[in-house]
Amino acid sequence: MYRFVRTATVRTAAEQAKALQWAGEVCGYLNRKFQVGLRFGVEVFGELKVYWFADSASSEKLVAQHAEMLKDQGYLGLLEQAKPLFMEGSLKDVVVLLPE
Repeated sequence: MYRFVRTATVRTAAEQAKALQWAGEVCGYLNRKFQVGLRFGVEVFGELKVYWFADSASSEKLVAQHAEMLKDQGYLGLLEQAKPLFMEGSLKDVVVLLPE
C-alpha cells in the first residue's frame, strides 16, 4: 500500500480558516470526480501546515491519477484559488510505502 502525503504551509494565521475551508473543498471535488479517498488535516502544535492523505494499491495508480487531475480544469481552477492562502514554495509531496 502506498500513501500520498501533500503538505503546504498557510501564509498567515489570519488565513488559516479560509485555507482549511479550501482544503475541504478540494478534497470533496477530487473524491467526487476521481474517487481517490483524499482526506486532510492540520498540524496542531507547530507550523500552520495542512496535510492531505490518500492511499493507493500501487505507485503506478497514484501517478496515473495525478496525471489525470492535472488535466482537469476544475481542479486547476481550485489550485489557482489556493495561491493567496499558502506560502509560495511550501508545497511538498511524499509517497510512503506502508508495510502490509
